[in-house]
Amino acid sequence: MGDWSLGVGYWVLGTGLVYLILSLFLAVLKMNEINRIMKNILLVVLLLSSTLLTAQDVVSIGFKTGLTFSTFDGPLETNANGDELESQSYTTGFNVGALVNFRLTDFFGVRTELLYIQKGTEFNYDGNSYFIFDPSGQRIVTTGEREMILEVTNSYIEIPLMGYAKFGPIEFQGGAYVSALVNATASGNLKYRPSNAQVSSASEIEFNLDYNYYRDEPGEFLGELKLDNVIINGNRIDVPETLAAYYEQQQEDGNLYNTIDYGLIGGVAFYLNGGLFINLRAEYGLADITNEERDVSLNTLDSGNFIFRDDLDRNLSLQASIGFRF
Repeated sequence: MGDWSLGVGYWVLGTGLVYLILSLFLAVLKMNEINRIMKNILLVVLLLSSTLLTAQDVVSIGFKTGLTFSTFDGPLETNANGDELESQSYTTGFNVGALVNFRLTDFFGVRTELLYIQKGTEFNYDGNSYFIFDPSGQRIVTTGEREMILEVTNSYIEIPLMGYAKFGPIEFQGGAYVSALVNATASGNLKYRPSNAQVSSASEIEFNLDYNYYRDEPGEFLGELKLDNVIINGNRIDVPETLAAYYEQQQEDGNLYNTIDYGLIGGVAFYLNGGLFINLRAEYGLADITNEERDVSLNTLDSGNFIFRDDLDRNLSLQASIGFRF
């Protein structure tokens, strides 16, 4: 009975510390400097570590690192015939962080973690579209065919909270997570084939894509303008070599990706010995990760204006990691 009471006491203590981490985590979301976030996280980790030294029989700490295979789960854009114009496929990132286990009995317990994790997708678009030349000046709208490949990498600070059941070397895990986006980037390539009578002397125009969704401004491009063989209404147009995230847009409407994500977790771990383990985990997001005011249709415009997509895009990820529990 004494061991059980001690376990419950430390579980309450651990829950309080998790709440402290989560409160700090949410409080720093308004800060723009990531180094300030990391300093506060380090302070909490040090506080947690000093507390755990007195509770080694009930509480254990550890670390883990590994790969993340992720994509977005959501509706795909289609043309008038119902043919899909988009596709999403898995991309690879990494995860690293610390973990704390609170043992309730010999078989059951609670685990929380503090992770840096990359999620994203490989986005492909191929079909009817449009392109807006000189969006900050003349704003010349053209129609044509767009072939676009974009690899998106979103970096999160994530806090999972799970229950676990351990039977011999096998451990089953289930719970939930909350995370905050700290960086969002993408890179790729765009080929545009104009089709209307406005554009002449250019069968295909190719752009590099280098996106920073937090930093980029409407109409922004990178590098120099290039004298491409693009003639619109009899005038030669210089086009950028590299486009930023919101090049074709004109208004400040926040970032494409929302700051907060949350969802469900399920996983299994296999312990190779008393501390070393391999962990396989699936995470399914419940939050909409895209901002409706930035999520525009690539298929068509409405009288030259963007059509906003009010749909639900979720994170879907699989994790394979190796770790050690002390």
